[in-house]
Amino acid sequence: MKMSKQVSFVKRIWRALYGTLETRRRKKELTQKYHIHKKRRNIVIIGTPNHGNLGDYAIYMAEEELFRTYDPAANVFGIHMTDFQNEKQILKKVISPEDLLILTGGGNMGNQYMEDETVRRDTILEFPGNRIVIFPQTLYFTEDEAGREEKEKSVQIYNGHKKLIIAARDSVSYEQMKALFHCPVFLLPDVVLTMKTPVKPDKRREGILLCLRSDCESRFCTQEKQWIRNEALKKRDKVSETDTVIPGHLKLDTLKEKTLQKIGAFATAELVITDRLHGMIFAAVTNTPCLVFSNYNHKVRETYKWISHLDYIVFLENKEDMPSALEILLQKRECKFDGREIISEYAEFMKEIMHGQN
Repeated sequence: MKMSKQVSFVKRIWRALYGTLETRRRKKELTQKYHIHKKRRNIVIIGTPNHGNLGDYAIYMAEEELFRTYDPAANVFGIHMTDFQNEKQILKKVISPEDLLILTGGGNMGNQYMEDETVRRDTILEFPGNRIVIFPQTLYFTEDEAGREEKEKSVQIYNGHKKLIIAARDSVSYEQMKALFHCPVFLLPDVVLTMKTPVKPDKRREGILLCLRSDCESRFCTQEKQWIRNEALKKRDKVSETDTVIPGHLKLDTLKEKTLQKIGAFATAELVITDRLHGMIFAAVTNTPCLVFSNYNHKVRETYKWISHLDYIVFLENKEDMPSALEILLQKRECKFDGREIISEYAEFMKEIMHGQN
């Protein structure tokens, strides 16, 4: 019995020693991976996509660009959703309370995309001393028992953090967030609208580009999509199809390349027809005439309000209005994105989150 206790004691000592050495190894590994330095402020963008949603990756590109502009001396880096879950315990040991944590923007706050919501919840719980900013998001919890249950969980967690700031990217989400959360809530457009257009078309515009959803957010059935395609073919012989989502889990560098290629495809179309929010935004920032349909919730419709002054972006609730809208849009020749007001809105927001106190 005595020998057994001695063996057990030695095992505990060995596990503790191994655990300490492993923690040191992981701290060094992450410090090198993310270029963390004690004398530089870290701005950590958490929840960057490792999936093929190029709209989400464009959001990360725009966020990174903003922070590099407003704090050139900072160490700005993104952490994949999956990497964060594997690294969060060690990250707590290498990130200081002075570092700024950014939860990436998008349209996934709620219970439709629980992997994204879990990343937000875990960040808020694991880093109680850091200032945490949720970049412009659309809020949507389903109107059922599951939605109500998850909403209650998120509200409890979010309201438990004393240094949280949230931005909504549409007025519907903004009003809901103000009612649910105790922290400061801002109203701002999708951050991709701040991005300097990274692509200049290397060929002339040609044909109509269809970018229609094929997931749970689409409101069109297969027959309706075919009707839209047929109407487009009445106007142009060349009608191609694309999506802002590509299959697979990809590295950040690969996602950047794919995103730039996708934006380039929008820049060389005569006209875009889409029900994707970032399909609309890619068209706007590349000065491409665009006919936009709503999706199943308020996400696209409300975001359109930020760019409704652009006469080359037309929003339709009913597909029956498409033929006449196509005729008008295909005659557009002078299209110019004007984002000055949006840049001004973000300037105030960036000043607040970089230097303000809450």
